Amino acid sequence: MVATRFRTSLVLVLGLLVILGPPAAAQDARTTLNVALFGEPDFLDPHVATSIGFVPIDNAYESLIYTERDTPQLVPSLAESWTVSQDGRTFTFKLRRGVKFHDGTEMDAEAVRFSYERLRRVNKGPAWVLAHVESVEVKDPMTVEIRTKAGGPPFPESFSLVRIVSPKTVKEKEVGGDLAQDFLNRQSAGTGPYRIVSWQRSQRVVLRKFDAYWGGWKQPNHFVTVNMLVIPEASTQRLMLEKGEIDMAMKFPAEALPALEKNPDIQVVRAQGLRILYLRIQNAAPPTSDVRVRQAINYAFDFASFQKAMEYTYDPPTGPVPALFLGDWSPKYPYTHDLAKAKALLQAAGYSEGRKARLIADILIATPEQRKAAEILQAGLQATGLAELDIREQEWPVMLKYNVEWQKGKDPATAHHFFGLFTPPRVPDPYAYLWYTYHSKAIGAFARNVMNYTNPKVDDLLDKAALTSNRTQKLSFYRQAAQIIVDDAPDLFLGTQTKVYLLRRGIKGFYPHPLWYPTVPVYAMSRD
Repeated sequence: MVATRFRTSLVLVLGLLVILGPPAAAQDARTTLNVALFGEPDFLDPHVATSIGFVPIDNAYESLIYTERDTPQLVPSLAESWTVSQDGRTFTFKLRRGVKFHDGTEMDAEAVRFSYERLRRVNKGPAWVLAHVESVEVKDPMTVEIRTKAGGPPFPESFSLVRIVSPKTVKEKEVGGDLAQDFLNRQSAGTGPYRIVSWQRSQRVVLRKFDAYWGGWKQPNHFVTVNMLVIPEASTQRLMLEKGEIDMAMKFPAEALPALEKNPDIQVVRAQGLRILYLRIQNAAPPTSDVRVRQAINYAFDFASFQKAMEYTYDPPTGPVPALFLGDWSPKYPYTHDLAKAKALLQAAGYSEGRKARLIADILIATPEQRKAAEILQAGLQATGLAELDIREQEWPVMLKYNVEWQKGKDPATAHHFFGLFTPPRVPDPYAYLWYTYHSKAIGAFARNVMNYTNPKVDDLLDKAALTSNRTQKLSFYRQAAQIIVDDAPDLFLGTQTKVYLLRRGIKGFYPHPLWYPTVPVYAMSRD
């Protein structure tokens, strides 16, 4: 019995050594934060990343302005103040003095201009916000002027998406004209409180405290080292959190939530969510290019079963934008669980028991809500007798690359028909959901119209909304677009996700980001 217990303890110790590295002093343990990511980052370059890579990026890079803690209020960050011209198109930023990049150089107006130009040249990730930036001009070493043109994303909100990078590092580490993209996938060149020092793919991203951070280090227990561990399995994250092997989990089995809330060693942080979960539907290949098939898919889905399985951490679907962003308004949403309607629509589209609609769904690997949603849809379609669904789990980069490549030729024979996707607002405006996901110009790798939805009426309404400064008129355009999208059924809307974070009881200072989910604001956090 003693030998058995010894072997068990030895296995646990060796497991911790693999995850956390060799033994450290007590002080090192207190100042090391271990976070479980829910999947592999796509990129760590702030001008390329679009997804989970922003969890480490937000700790290593900063923008001119940003949201204030857990509120959507915009406040100065690398800028200490800004002014806006009378026509609302020109923004003048006075920069914060004494800010250093991770390579030791000073941040100035030229670095800001350089960063905007680099993002434009890379033309990935958040580059969509620059389509309506006319110029970035250095007025003096600590003043930069950004001129925008009518239309496009909301400003100044969208400036929060453009992280500032060190010109020195980019120029020194550029290889073959890549603008240092390879280097910035391994180490950081920002101004944030933490430096990205390594990325071991499929294992971890390691960050270390940047001693020269302009914000200073006021509290005694700031974290020095941050291990962001790639652990896609929800059950594994839960087990490691309960054992104290990690300090924060981003994924957990929904059915475990009641027990986790009763665990005295764990704190469950909930916040109103703005992240929509969809199964995006292929609009450019049969059978789902037929609106009747897409509508049938929505009627075949049993949302009540999904909500129950997810322990009511999803609000019922209302369309492509949360009601909060549309002035507490939602479009008419006809889709309820109605297999008779689903079957009638499939029959009208020409499908029968002898000619079934055969569909393929790509979902994010080890993501319980996407898996459960796909299984519920699979059962619903099977119950109609007229459609079958093949579910395939994929890593995020694989899913995205496949669909972007498919867009080039659009061969119906190789089409996949569903794409599991979470979409946060990114900026506090309906434009962030509607243009980024449904405008025809958002088709491609840098945005999320990955399933080729096009409707000229929607494009026109979104363009009109971007051109007007009248808030009432803008909302009217957004609402009309939202209703058309619901009627077109380009997606299976699964609901709006509540933000739920799991942390060890001793972790202090955490707050949920008002827009992004998930996030880890390490600078504000410490161990009790």
